[in-house]
Amino acid sequence: SIPTSTPVPMIVVWTMRWYLFRIMLGAGLIKMKSNDKKWRDLTAMDGFYETQPVPNPFSKYFHAAPKPWHKFEVLSNHFVELIAPWLLIIPGLPRAMRIVGGIIQLIFQGVLISSGNLSFLNWLTAVPALWCLDDAFLMKLYYPFKTSVDAVAAYSIGIGPSIGRRIPLARKI
Repeated sequence: SIPTSTPVPMIVVWTMRWYLFRIMLGAGLIKMKSNDKKWRDLTAMDGFYETQPVPNPFSKYFHAAPKPWHKFEVLSNHFVELIAPWLLIIPGLPRAMRIVGGIIQLIFQGVLISSGNLSFLNWLTAVPALWCLDDAFLMKLYYPFKTSVDAVAAYSIGIGPSIGRRIPLARKI
């Protein structure tokens, strides 16, 4: 059996990030290269919610938003699909930038899921974004006041309980 302390090979991590980069940048480039001027004049979302494949109960509220909001949605789409993917793969960027890029992608997919139903497409796009969040970030996200990264790292490599000393997983407040 594989021990729990075995790290995921970095080639796997970077392959998933590259996959997400390709999906998102490809989606943005297709919109910009298409002959549909609505993506350029920022009117693409004006009628999208009533013509999407399978609208959900929230779609009518998104559709009823004012036109300036729809323009903001298109601009946000361009940012998320054309600019933010670069945060996922450019070597040398601070770790925080990769995490921000992953969070941007997760929020974007969450909004798409809540505004309509493209079946499992958005879920399949959100899962690779999780690979942009490292263990240290996830530990702080799930246990902001209970654990230190050092304690988790020590426990995960087996030097905690296995050598007879306790590593505190909670700080006293």
